[in-house]
Amino acid sequence: MEHDGGDVLLQNKLSGTTEQERSELLQRLGGLALAIDQAAAYISFHKLSIPDFMAKYETRKAQILKHHEEDTWEYNTHLNSSEKQTALTAYTTWEMSFQQIEPANPDRKEWITQFLSISAFLHPARIGEHIFRAFYPYQAESSVWLNAFTGSESEDSASDVHETQPEWDGSRFHKIIRNLEQLSLVTSTDKYSKDTGAWFSVHPVIRDWLQIRMKSNLRQETFEESIYLVKTVTALEVTRVAGVEVTQELLNHVDILVNPLNALCKCGFLDDVLVADSVIQFGYFYLDNGHTTKAIELLEYASDIVRASSAADELVLRLEYT
Repeated sequence: MEHDGGDVLLQNKLSGTTEQERSELLQRLGGLALAIDQAAAYISFHKLSIPDFMAKYETRKAQILKHHEEDTWEYNTHLNSSEKQTALTAYTTWEMSFQQIEPANPDRKEWITQFLSISAFLHPARIGEHIFRAFYPYQAESSVWLNAFTGSESEDSASDVHETQPEWDGSRFHKIIRNLEQLSLVTSTDKYSKDTGAWFSVHPVIRDWLQIRMKSNLRQETFEESIYLVKTVTALEVTRVAGVEVTQELLNHVDILVNPLNALCKCGFLDDVLVADSVIQFGYFYLDNGHTTKAIELLEYASDIVRASSAADELVLRLEYT
């Protein structure tokens, strides 16, 4: 972004700042539009001056660099020096905002972090509340992150989870999305209906950052959870009568999960049972919605992958039957 454009953006979002302060901030952020927007959101959210933000930015940047030097930071493995500096600028501003998610409540922070991470593996353009709400009654034991969207506003820790499953709270989901939008981590579409609930989107670059900020083992687990989420929802009867809008959203999610699913299968990362069950369901979903070619290619590919496993005879038969 040209500095003139960046200054206009900052001027609109940060009234009461001087031209010199805005110019120094733009220079520090290298004119990156997303980083500028993120910084403006952070400053506005915390009611900071630009010099105060700059001090916090440098502290956070030093922490990220230290993390990188310890070889545990996977953000920029394949980038050249210029690209690394650009990435570091963007990631620093995003991490600063990320740390503001429920800072006083570690449990809810962890739950919302997991929710965002799972969302990062879905199609970023349109993600509906309805898929999480539909998944909630069928959640795996590991899906405690869904507790962020249940119960009353006073239930804000793991100790508040009841023995009986509490009801889904759409207003809480909507509130969390609004808070994440204030931090410029998601964008609310302002579209809402009783059937689908709230909708939001994730900028493709922020989506990439959400994925690569995770270490490889956590990334694999989160990807598997995303697969399980979409597999479960596409199999539900309510999905079959949900209408064109929901069907297209789910097809987009399936499309975006299939390519990395194939890549991870080849590397032997994913459990054969999860692969086969998911692929069979995705194949059925493609077939039900007229995507015959995609269904056949996916099912044949899965049959080859699963056949190679000595522990998957039953799954091979299921795939061949399908």
